[in-house]
Amino acid sequence: MPADKRSAFAIVQHLQSQVASGAVSPEAAESIEVAIECLSEAYGVDTSDAAQKAEFELPGGATLSSVVSDACLDVLPPPETNVPFTAQERAEKERLDGLLKSDSLYASFVEKLKTTEDGRFFQGVVPDTPAFYARLAKAETKLQEKLQAHSGGGGGGAAAAAGAGAAEPSEADRKRGEELKNGGNDLMSKGDAEGAIREYTRAIEVVPSNAVFLCNRAAALSKLDRHPEAIADCQAAVKHDPAYAKAWSRMGFAFFQQSKYADAADSYQRALDLDPSNKAYNDNLVQAKQRRDAESGATTRSAAAPGAAAAAGGAGNPLGGMGGLAGLLNNPAMMNMAQQMMSDPNMANLMGSMGGGGGGGGGAGGMPDISAMLNNPAMMNMASTMMQNPAMRDMASNMMQNMTPE
Repeated sequence: MPADKRSAFAIVQHLQSQVASGAVSPEAAESIEVAIECLSEAYGVDTSDAAQKAEFELPGGATLSSVVSDACLDVLPPPETNVPFTAQERAEKERLDGLLKSDSLYASFVEKLKTTEDGRFFQGVVPDTPAFYARLAKAETKLQEKLQAHSGGGGGGAAAAAGAGAAEPSEADRKRGEELKNGGNDLMSKGDAEGAIREYTRAIEVVPSNAVFLCNRAAALSKLDRHPEAIADCQAAVKHDPAYAKAWSRMGFAFFQQSKYADAADSYQRALDLDPSNKAYNDNLVQAKQRRDAESGATTRSAAAPGAAAAAGGAGNPLGGMGGLAGLLNNPAMMNMAQQMMSDPNMANLMGSMGGGGGGGGGAGGMPDISAMLNNPAMMNMASTMMQNPAMRDMASNMMQNMTPE
């Protein structure tokens, strides 16, 4: 029994160290603590008891892990090391070593293959052997395939996507960048998009390769209807992180606001491919495809009536500068809802009483007084009714998602 008790004591100590070090998840820690209680009770061990420590603790500060490792060295055959490289293998080794140093995206991808659920990728190979570098070459191919799948098939490898020779930011730079980004988020929440752009720009200057910083600035730019700049930021973001679904979605939003529906559909499709369960991405894709498919039929009509393009959200759009409101009003579901509302005599009378013609509710140039409209009880009731419509709620949610930084 003493030998069994010594083994149980060592096992309990090992499990306690695993929980204390945080090496396991909280859920696993709960299960381990149950196991500790069961073993302690079954074998009568108490690792806090001084007498038991003196009798059962492993000598010389040894741990269960070190004992098992030493035993494995005695039993298992030694790994195959010092394997000679052929001239071709050595040249490949030097190339891959250089790539690991110069390409942060590739280096991060290799680390992910080592440490995440794909850890089996390097299982059974010894570092600094021909087999190890053959596996690294496969990792490079695997990354290139992922980049091509998310970036439209453009080649160039990992270095082309991440920027060859880009210096990895220091921990201090990362921390400073996060502080600046959070400052931009605070300004965005207060409606100060211009100030947010300044803070995001400062964050990008500190960490140029951070896709989130770029994507957040794109959201602020779109809020000011600076959609071409937003698209450029989104393109830079997906260059650094091709699997960043939100950047693809925001790119689609910016394209949509410029009436570039085919490009919008392509961008939303990439976002949905990366996050298939995201309802907003799916809804936006459906809307973009509808507008894209209808656009070819509308081209002839637009040629006959040039003013139609401006009315649909072009340079002459009177709603420009309102953070995407024009795009919302051009949405087919919104137009259908408006038609239904205006068929209501009460609503038609309300709008007529607020219309132009110099009436008391009119603003300058015969335009309705927006403030009066928003404070009118009937208008507020109309807004409440609209937001009870699932399609309207989805559209509002989609717009907020594209405007909210992270």
